[in-house]
Amino acid sequence: ARPVIGVCHIRPMDEVTTTVAAPPERVWALVTDITRMGEWSPESTGGRWRGGATGPAAGARFVGGNRNGWVRWNTHCRVVECTAPSRFAFTVAESRMTWGW
Repeated sequence: ARPVIGVCHIRPMDEVTTTVAAPPERVWALVTDITRMGEWSPESTGGRWRGGATGPAAGARFVGGNRNGWVRWNTHCRVVECTAPSRFAFTVAESRMTWGW
């Protein structure tokens, strides 16, 4: 009999670091304004708050618009970390990917 080999599903993590020559409060204002994400993303077209949310807060939800060529789709996101002016992260429901700054 052949041995059974278990499969472990580990989510890979990518990380990129860059230095921004601006005060943390200014950078915070930009990365937490989900309506403007399309201005600096090759795929995102921006987002809109939902469920009564009007801005960044832990637990807030938003719908993100995306585009790649002629293909367009929405994602459903929830803010998982929100500490001004140092941390903003959200998880995308469809991919379970967490994006953070």
